[in-house]
Amino acid sequence: MFKIKSSSKSQPKPIKRKMGLLSRMGLAEEKKYFVENLSMLLASGMSILAALKAIRVELKSVQMKRMVRGLEEDINN
Repeated sequence: MFKIKSSSKSQPKPIKRKMGLLSRMGLAEEKKYFVENLSMLLASGMSILAALKAIRVELKSVQMKRMVRGLEEDINN
């Protein structure tokens, strides 16, 4: 009588994960790395733009790289 569709080829749904404390610790560590290294590079006499570029190359997270690139653009303007 009633036809029930059962799809054996259905795609699994992606799991949405919230950023927990442990996943945010990586970003906090990168912020700490950024501040410490910027301070050290500026104290050594390096220009701020050169210091930001040097730090950006070493960063792992895309979010921090975008932030540093934004700082560079703001300083250039």
